[in-house]
This record gives sequence, C-alpha cells and structure tokens, in this order.
Amino acid sequence: MASASTSKKVREEATCSICLHLMAEPVSISCGHSYCQACLLRFMGPSSSPRRQQYRETFSCPQCRASCHRGSLRPNKQLGSLIAALREQEQEQQQQEQEQEQELSCQEHGERLHLFCEDDGQLICWRCERDGQHKGHNTVLVEDASTGYREKLQEAVRKLRQLEEECTNQKAITATQIAQWEDVKGALSRSQAVRLVMPEAVSLEIEAEYKVPEVSFDPRKGLSSHQGT
Repeated sequence: MASASTSKKVREEATCSICLHLMAEPVSISCGHSYCQACLLRFMGPSSSPRRQQYRETFSCPQCRASCHRGSLRPNKQLGSLIAALREQEQEQQQQEQEQEQELSCQEHGERLHLFCEDDGQLICWRCERDGQHKGHNTVLVEDASTGYREKLQEAVRKLRQLEEECTNQKAITATQIAQWEDVKGALSRSQAVRLVMPEAVSLEIEAEYKVPEVSFDPRKGLSSHQGT
C-alpha cells in the first residue's frame, strides 16, 4: 500500500498542471514549477518584443501566478528521467495485469472468468453459465462474491501460481541435469576413444658371448730357444 501511495504522489508531481498528463520534455521556470515545454510555450503565446528582448519579457506562472521571464525556461532533465522511469513502470504493470487476465480465462471457452458459481464453488465465464454444465446454478459476479468466497478464490489463485512457479523451477532443474548428463556422456565418450598402447616386451635375459683366443704352443720351439742359450 505504501508503494502504491508513493507512486501516486510521484505521478502527481510529474503531471503537468496545464494538460493534466505526464510532462513531455519538462521545463522549469524561475518560481520552481515545471510544465511540458509545448504547453508552457502555448500558454505564454507569441512574443510581442524584438528577438533580443524576448528573454526579458515576463509572464505569470500558471500555477502560482508568480512573475517569470521567458529567459528563465530551463530543461529539467532529472524530472524527465523520472517521468521516463514512471512510464516504463506503468507499462510493465499494465502488461502484468493483462497476463493475469489471460491466466484467469476459461480453458473451455477462452472467455474471462468473471462469474462465481456458488453451487459448484468455481470460477466460470458467461458461456459456462448460459449453455454449460453450470446452467441454472446460482452465480454472482466475482466482485460481488462474499468475503469468505473471495478469500477462498485468492487462496486458489495463489496455489495455482505457486504450482506454476514450482513447475517452472522443476523445468530449470531438469534442464540443468540434462546438461550435466551431456557433459558426463561426452567425457565418457572421450575416455573410450583413448587406447592404451602396450610397450613391447623386453627380455630380462642377458646374452653374453665370450670368445677365448686360441693359444698355440709348440714344445720344439721352446727347446730350441733353450739350446741356443
């Protein structure tokens, strides 16, 4: 409620007192009030002074009647940014309200659920009341439903929206799990593509070949060598 009250006050401050709409290209004058630039120029009317003296020409503020000079007009950029943000906020709010109205539509006929069937305790549309299974039942406008029914309806709508939010969250979780599984699956595929290359067998036996040189020994040579001495 406080937020709605604040928004209402901001809108009042951003409303041009001449056209009674949100200001377009707001300009401020010496007394401190702001208006749409086009509205204020139209209010002042054409100048009767020479061009070089126009900025000294005076006019009365449309709101407080204070005397101001034409040359006091200054663009109010801060107010312009605030108005732009306010317009955007209002557009988002209208879009949300339209989406909520679409959510509260009859699944069978596509019409807005603006009636409440007291016999069955259900929200229905005008076609359900006229030619559907609720024909001849006691029905009232949703706005005219008793406080008890209204609380039940609000609780039902809250549960429906909560269920929708849970479904959305579950979809996000499922998508994350699928992505993780795809990562694991890819990792397994890459690991299977790797083949271990077995090293060649190396013999542990040491093969050593020793060749003993042949020694020739002639005893006659030995005796002759001794006889010579």
